[in-house]
Amino acid sequence: MKETLTCSICKKNWKRETARGRKPIACPSCLKKQITERSKKTIKIVPVEQKIEEDTEEKEKLNISKSQVFRDYYPKPNNYEELIQSTKNGSQWHCSKCNKELKCGVALSAIPVHTCPPNSGKIREYERVD
Repeated sequence: MKETLTCSICKKNWKRETARGRKPIACPSCLKKQITERSKKTIKIVPVEQKIEEDTEEKEKLNISKSQVFRDYYPKPNNYEELIQSTKNGSQWHCSKCNKELKCGVALSAIPVHTCPPNSGKIREYERVD
């Protein structure tokens, strides 16, 4: 059984055998024209040596390590040295909102945080108990 379809490009009717799936929106002649037009477009070819030189120049300009990026996104607080000294023997922290407690046995360089309440997106800092 044949079905009649209308081409969205040239607006002419054309027939094809019915088949499952999406119906084509362009007739076969318009599709051939599009394919030949695409193949006629010029493609700029860059020599491999030139591309490698450009890449190395860009890498030399952007000589940034992962640790530098991490430090920019997560800077240390101003009092981090004091915090390390005061927490080197361990510390206890408490959330005044949800009464959650945290015990740390290592030195901390930043105040610990948590999501409060646990299934929300709000991040709160703990308060130091001792």
